Amino acid sequence: MAYTESPIVGEIGKIKKMLGLPVYDPVREKRIFSRMKEANAGPLDDGAIIRMFERVVDESRRLERIMSQREGREEC
Repeated sequence: MAYTESPIVGEIGKIKKMLGLPVYDPVREKRIFSRMKEANAGPLDDGAIIRMFERVVDESRRLERIMSQREGREEC
């Protein structure tokens, strides 16, 4: 994830917190994975696309938790 995107992650974390949504939503991620596979025209195979997405999302969740803790909120 690009450094410039980190404020967006913080805002997403705030919105999730306000709405009572979890940082990790496996059902939502599964739906996103399915859409990504359907839209994948290559050259990377579906597995590569999913692995890259998982990494970006994992780092985004980690950053959401860090930012949440810095602001004194309970961990999501």
